Amino acid sequence: MTNWALLKPCTIKTQAVTWDTALTPDSTAHTKSSWAEIVSSVPFNSYGIIVQMTRTGDDERFLFDIGIGGSGSEEVLMSNFGYTIPTWVNNYMSYYIHCPILVPSGVRLAGRSQCSAGSGGALYVKIYYLGTTLIGGLGFSKIISFGENTGTTNGTEVDPGGTVDTKGSWVEFTSSSPERIKAIAMMPMDDNAVSAAALWTMDIGIGGAGSEQVIIPDWLWCSTSASDKVSPFNTPFFPVDIPVGTRIAVRSKCDINDTTDRKFPIILYGVV
Repeated sequence: MTNWALLKPCTIKTQAVTWDTALTPDSTAHTKSSWAEIVSSVPFNSYGIIVQMTRTGDDERFLFDIGIGGSGSEEVLMSNFGYTIPTWVNNYMSYYIHCPILVPSGVRLAGRSQCSAGSGGALYVKIYYLGTTLIGGLGFSKIISFGENTGTTNGTEVDPGGTVDTKGSWVEFTSSSPERIKAIAMMPMDDNAVSAAALWTMDIGIGGAGSEQVIIPDWLWCSTSASDKVSPFNTPFFPVDIPVGTRIAVRSKCDINDTTDRKFPIILYGVV
């Protein structure tokens, strides 16, 4: 039986700044900027972090990295996290993702970004440091991405096909995972400026082409003609165990078959 008195409470801190850290992209579209410091010294051993994102403006896509280490020697801790904002938004819009990774006390964190527009303004990020895990055990080492397209600041499109409410073909996100994956999440990079009302379910599968096994079934996405944005903005990290060298693919079905509105790009994120 669990001795609740021995469990450590979840201590949460954030960087001591008035506002979020601005990750201003390079002036050239689809080009990563220089690193900007988020915090010079993480305040304690963090067994998970929550990354919150926001920006002004609309109709732009961002990819950003979080790095660890001294200025000029940063190593990527979280790669190519996405952020999109719908066309109707003309003010701030925020969302977040909980990342179950270990960030040691005293290390420096920095960020950098790229944008689909050369004059896209800044992406703002804020990081919350968790003094314990939500489910026990140590955090993992880093987060790697699958399916990002840095040349277009976008993800990989998943087309459910022209038959309503029928799963389409599998879309490969990697032919061989470079590392063992302990948890996985999805993030939509919706680039449809005028979307329609629609519902999707989406599977993540592993294995060779034609023999994929579903490991995450039927995640629900939705959009409306008013929002111009697929929601939710991301999934949680699902605990999995995907061996190194494994092929990972995605498929979906949709309740409409419009050739534009039935499909949207996503990025996968694997915790290692």
